[in-house]
Amino acid sequence: MPLPQVSILIPCYNGEKFVAEAIESALGQTHSHVEVVVVDDGSTDNSVEVLKSFGDRIVFEAGPNQGACVARNRAFELSSGEYIQFLDADDKLDPRKLELQLPLLMNDQADMVLCKFGLFGDHKGERPEKRIHPEPTGDPFLYFLEFYIGTPAAVYRRCFVEKSGGFLPGLNRGQEADYHLRVAALNPRVAMVDDILVWVRMHDGDRISNRPSEINQIVTTLCHMVEYMTTHEAWTTERQQLVSKNLLEASRCCFATGDRLIAREGLRKAVELYPETTQNDRPFRKLLTGILGIEKAESVVHLIRTILG
Repeated sequence: MPLPQVSILIPCYNGEKFVAEAIESALGQTHSHVEVVVVDDGSTDNSVEVLKSFGDRIVFEAGPNQGACVARNRAFELSSGEYIQFLDADDKLDPRKLELQLPLLMNDQADMVLCKFGLFGDHKGERPEKRIHPEPTGDPFLYFLEFYIGTPAAVYRRCFVEKSGGFLPGLNRGQEADYHLRVAALNPRVAMVDDILVWVRMHDGDRISNRPSEINQIVTTLCHMVEYMTTHEAWTTERQQLVSKNLLEASRCCFATGDRLIAREGLRKAVELYPETTQNDRPFRKLLTGILGIEKAESVVHLIRTILG
């Protein structure tokens, strides 16, 4: 039985210092049938020269700077593998990653297989990531809503990446969380290999995780998620409850510190999605919402807080 092809997709932006190590870790997999696809996202350093040095060992394309989401999506379009692995240009894969994860996919036990992360590249040396990565059970959407798992952890069946729509262009934060929730909404069977198979580089360069969080971006992302879930008829009551709760909390924070227009949209969608979401509010706030509606009630609450300092 021929080995299945895995496409390892790498977006690169100003990664001349590290991208060669990432590519070598992809090419050095013990699972031999690998296609490495790299899309340069308008780098202004010598990344393109580094990538060209690999010749026909990789599939390579350079384009204008449009962000990591667009670069990942383009890499997927250029790929042909039955299974998909994403990798950032400054990180690296354990040589056994595909060898250990693929059997669960090939034996039809899972549709996406996760692994643990390790950290490296700074003065602290190699070490496990401290964030919790429990064994996935139950509804995959609820799992990814609660636990952050970086995209390189997973090997996916190609069809789930395709059906999810890929990464949402324009997101400056939460790209991986948004993507994983849309994949999870398709109800994949999720498994985990309890080994560190991805190494995340710790440094001060331009990586998405170093950028400050923007609360209005979080609200926008959750509003998009509501539309996606509704369009794909992917709601369950528990999914509605948790998304509504998260959207309500983020929108209230955004109302106080961010974009009021986006905050109002988030407040509306949270209540429309699950009207009982405000039932745990304090009595005065609940009373205001019942009388004035969620948007006007939030304006009054904010006004009172401003007056009281």
